[in-house]
Amino acid sequence: MAVRFGRVHIRRPENCSDPKAPEQIELFAIEVRELNPPPGEQAIIWRLLTTHTIETVAQALAVIGWYRLRWHIEQLFRTLKRQGLRIEESVVEDGEALKKLAVIALIAATITMQLVLARVADSPGPPASRVFSQEQIEVLRALQKKLQGRTLKQQNPYPIDSLTWAGWTIARLGGWTGYQSDKSRGPITMRDGLERFNAMVDGYRLALQHVRPS
Repeated sequence: MAVRFGRVHIRRPENCSDPKAPEQIELFAIEVRELNPPPGEQAIIWRLLTTHTIETVAQALAVIGWYRLRWHIEQLFRTLKRQGLRIEESVVEDGEALKKLAVIALIAATITMQLVLARVADSPGPPASRVFSQEQIEVLRALQKKLQGRTLKQQNPYPIDSLTWAGWTIARLGGWTGYQSDKSRGPITMRDGLERFNAMVDGYRLALQHVRPS
């Protein structure tokens, strides 16, 4: 990739709705250009505008890194909305209640994306305790024999109690076959897996209450 950057001035549009807007504003422009695209594909070109001061390559690369996270944000809202938790279909009318529902759904969507990104990274990453309680981790451990296949390719290859290990398990509950060639390990699969997993944890808690002396 080739990177270049510089100061630019953006003039106020003729039909600006704000009469107090300045004649122009100063921003910093960054252009990122792919030098050797794959055969038959067009080169990727990003042109970014930012209010952050860009005077060094390191500063430009930092802003480019932030922009790369945009896809994760898009995936988060995809999980939160129509293709995931369907928060926009809520029939809650009270504004305060809707806010609380949105926060709860956002937490669930964030956990989903944490598991997806852990699987994409394909490395142990942080511990599973970042997302799951100790009780939930016990259930994850108990599920391994049931979800792992007989062949090496269907074994959970990640260190026990790592977030990637947990993501492997949740993806299996969501319908993923366990084979690396099966790419159905995205947000929807993780959402489905989490729904099954949370139901199993509820059953585990009920079982513990049943066996404990009153």
